[in-house]
Amino acid sequence: MKSDMRLFAPFPIEMDEHPKIMPLSDAAFRALFEATFYSRRMLSDGFLDERVVLKRWGQEVADELSTNDPEKPSWIKVDGGWMIQDFDRRWMRRPAIPPEVRILVFDRDRWACVHCASPAALTIDHIVPWSKGGLHEETNFQTLCRRCNSRKGVHPNA
Repeated sequence: MKSDMRLFAPFPIEMDEHPKIMPLSDAAFRALFEATFYSRRMLSDGFLDERVVLKRWGQEVADELSTNDPEKPSWIKVDGGWMIQDFDRRWMRRPAIPPEVRILVFDRDRWACVHCASPAALTIDHIVPWSKGGLHEETNFQTLCRRCNSRKGVHPNA
């Protein structure tokens, strides 16, 4: 199975105007992005090894990102390195559904929406949402048309 080698790290569009981001030096701003992608690529859950930080970005940048906010700095100094603030809460993203699994789900559901039986604009959806702990595997996928999928949504009290 060929894996998807793209990295996804959502940054809010207004991030550059955030009070703790605006005063950052260019080097620290760049390090914040690079460190996020580095951590995603290395699957380090936001941990940045001290040797890597010092070699790639230097002590001055690490100090700047560790002190850019008194309550929630971008990086938190920990034993052996730094942690990216709230990395586990903000950066976890599910992997893409492999094409062969998509075909298996479509075949199982007879190439029709399981809610309305439409064969048009089919999508794959999690039965138990990923955001609520649903598994990212074939048994938790269902075929929905775009219309039914957009109506379903994620309801906080569901």
